Amino acid sequence: MASVFHTIADPTTIEPGGTGKAEQDAEVPVQARKEWTTEQVVAEYVEWSEKGITALAGLQEPPMAEMVVPLAWIERDGLQADEPSWWYGRGALAEPVVQPRPVLPPIVTPLPSDELPKPKSQMSLFDLADKAGSLPVPPELLAKLSGDEKSVLVLLRENGSARASELATRLNKNPGRLNGLMRALRRTLHEKGLTLFTDEVLPSGETMYRYQGKEQH
Repeated sequence: MASVFHTIADPTTIEPGGTGKAEQDAEVPVQARKEWTTEQVVAEYVEWSEKGITALAGLQEPPMAEMVVPLAWIERDGLQADEPSWWYGRGALAEPVVQPRPVLPPIVTPLPSDELPKPKSQMSLFDLADKAGSLPVPPELLAKLSGDEKSVLVLLRENGSARASELATRLNKNPGRLNGLMRALRRTLHEKGLTLFTDEVLPSGETMYRYQGKEQH
């Protein structure tokens, strides 16, 4: 456990494992302390458990609380960790590129009586943050919002509602981080007594956001 707290509080103070396999890497600091006395082991645990718990408390606050962290699978003999390039300072495992096969639509012969389908409304392709000035948000609060926060409010106002995946695609974000952004935005607006959107979980498990702001006149 002391080794775990080392890793949480300051990874540079613990012997690293370079195999990418969770069980084998965890064995490295264990072997380095094999000759220690019981008193040395207890003393290290007391010192680093306090530091580790303090560091863990800090990780519960934004923005770290919203961060998606990759984890290694733990199995017998270990599995290679599929980490991003920044995780251990080296490249991630190459993922196979699967070329999707195009799906051709069925051929339908239109009848003279068929009505032409109405085009579906699309999200704006302009710089959404530039439209944020018309949002029902006080200027001083609007100035504190990030470009993504302004853009997502404009998207919801113009479209009425949108799923998390749609907003993530429009903002070029990971859907998991999109939900974190929305939670932080809700807290910021709530502090000023504003509620500009609601959310609900669809049967598919995805979150749907709906605009409900009152426009300024």
